[in-house]
Amino acid sequence: MHSKIGRWIAGWAGGAAVLLIATAAGAQTPPPPPPMGPEAAAIHECLCLQQSMDRAATVMNEKRRGLDAVHDQLARADAALDRARSTLNVNDPQAVAQFRQQLEQRDALFRRSNGGIVADVAAAVDRYNHLVAVYNGQCANRPMDAILKSQIQATLSCPAE
Repeated sequence: MHSKIGRWIAGWAGGAAVLLIATAAGAQTPPPPPPMGPEAAAIHECLCLQQSMDRAATVMNEKRRGLDAVHDQLARADAALDRARSTLNVNDPQAVAQFRQQLEQRDALFRRSNGGIVADVAAAVDRYNHLVAVYNGQCANRPMDAILKSQIQATLSCPAE
């Protein structure tokens, strides 16, 4: 009889130890987020769309600034060429070579201003406009519970883009 009680106590102590270890390990990882109801899921999606729109706007504006900078460089190069052309001595080979070099630099800027940079800006604008359209269709005039929105915003985690 003592052996049955001893085995029961040993089994109980072993089970308690496993439970204690599992509980300690579980305490180190955060609990999963509570399941979201439809309203919370919609608010979460709208907040993530807003984040995506903000990032897309930043990218779009950076690309536009880059294109504007190239256009400014091109305008300065055109102005410098106009000044050089008005005083160019066509009988001076060194002056003609210098003018041609300026013209090649201007042409390179022109190609750059009409090349991939324009496609990059257009793609960024398209992405931003698409996100705005999706946001407007799903979220723009949607009433949102302010308390629920602030709770979701406090722990917002959106999928990577």
